[in-house]
Amino acid sequence: MQPKTKTIIFIFLSFALGIFCGWFIKDLVCMKPEHAPHDFQKMLADRLRLDEHQIAQVDSLLDVRRQQMDIYRKQIFAMRDTTQMEIRKFLSVNQNKLFDGVIQEMNEREAKRREQEAAKK
Repeated sequence: MQPKTKTIIFIFLSFALGIFCGWFIKDLVCMKPEHAPHDFQKMLADRLRLDEHQIAQVDSLLDVRRQQMDIYRKQIFAMRDTTQMEIRKFLSVNQNKLFDGVIQEMNEREAKRREQEAAKK
């Protein structure tokens, strides 16, 4: 197999893997409005019959985890941007223009998905 073919296959597989991973973890990274943190906390307090001390402990833990998720979210976006820049190194000028279009389509789909979620509120 020629190096050019291997490179194209590598880029395609990397891109496909990125899309799959993004789709798979999107619910972990982007909390849906119907699963707002206060709703989860209230549900736990009600269903588990937590006392005030337990509620405070759970709230504290969830706040820490939310902060950690924000850090992970930023790392994921940084990794995505870095990956896109690295992919660009392998592409010709024309391929970079096509890649711009692919990225724009992905961003538009993401924006549309967010709009649909906001409309469900």
